[in-house]
Amino acid sequence: MFVRLFLPVSIACLLAPLAAPAAAQDDEAELSYEQPDVGQSQIAAKYQATLAEPPVVEWSLGAELGFLAVASHIVQLSNDGSRFDYRKDGGQDVLFPFFRLSTDLKFKGRHAIVFLYQPLKLTGETVLSEETVFDGIVFPAGTPLNSTYGFPFWRISYLYDFLRRPGDEVALGFSLQIRDATIVFTSADGTLRASRRDVGPVPAIKFRGRWAFENGVWWGTEIDGIYAPVSGINGSSEEITGALLDASLRVGYDFTDRVSGFLNVRYLGGGAVGTQSDPTPPSDGYTKNWLHFVTVSLGVDFRALHRGCPRRSSADQPHQVAYRVVRLDRVPKREMLVDAIVRPPPFSHPNDDAGLFELAEDPLYGTLRDAHRLGNLTNSHIRITRDTYEHVPVIAEESP
Repeated sequence: MFVRLFLPVSIACLLAPLAAPAAAQDDEAELSYEQPDVGQSQIAAKYQATLAEPPVVEWSLGAELGFLAVASHIVQLSNDGSRFDYRKDGGQDVLFPFFRLSTDLKFKGRHAIVFLYQPLKLTGETVLSEETVFDGIVFPAGTPLNSTYGFPFWRISYLYDFLRRPGDEVALGFSLQIRDATIVFTSADGTLRASRRDVGPVPAIKFRGRWAFENGVWWGTEIDGIYAPVSGINGSSEEITGALLDASLRVGYDFTDRVSGFLNVRYLGGGAVGTQSDPTPPSDGYTKNWLHFVTVSLGVDFRALHRGCPRRSSADQPHQVAYRVVRLDRVPKREMLVDAIVRPPPFSHPNDDAGLFELAEDPLYGTLRDAHRLGNLTNSHIRITRDTYEHVPVIAEESP
């Protein structure tokens, strides 16, 4: 019995010293990782877009030129008035010229102010096939009729960009539109005339998106819309329900850093129905007006101003890079070793290099001048600190 126990124990004692180096090598291999290549950036692609400091101010100008087609457009003036179809009976079955002008002012890569001017005037000539009534004025059948529908507007918008990534945009905000509506019906001899005019504010919610590809091609969308009672918007006593939808889809190409062109398809629709509180006789104040337009246009955007941030010295760059990574997009837990490695510029000094432990700096304290080691790391592991001290000097010794 003693022999049976002694023999295996003896063999195990003899083999233990031989197995220890192998186990140590396994542990060492488990603790080590390959040193990153100093010739290329080791920062993950999803963080690279946040490294560039956004420009302080960007100012761009935009213009579109194309045509407008009327899909549907009806109007009724007064409760006893006729329902008039502009497309069928008013000469709006043709294409009309279309253009608009806009300007964007963007601050710090996220905040944008957009100003838009949209002229819109549609005219038609026709001969009435049946008796038509506008605001109590009777136009007999066979009357040559000239119609004018004007709806130019000015719009100012604010947008907040959630991406702050060059070339891409996902922005949400609000708009305030000033409408200047004119509806006029006149007989060709000038003896009969009915008209309505209205100026007022129209608030709306705004969304704008843009997604770019590496080859310079991009596509985008822009939407302004609202549906609400007028009394709920401006507090008036008029029981009028209004709607607005200006939605576009475009495909473009960036010819240079300053100039891009695009093809745009747009739906422009809306209208109102209700009764005004103080109508002008012989009108009873009732209005029903709904329109659905489609536009196709070519556009151009020109970036007139691009004012960036003051340049910093090369010694400051590594700190700024590390600071922006932490400030704009926190490095996820347990991904510090891969996503937050910072490569210094060709000419640097060891004291200017931002080590991995410095990424724990709270952004409120500035550009990592006084790093608080492991201050914001969740469940920090001593191996991260040790590996940092081993590799920062190697990176700092990089030469051109």
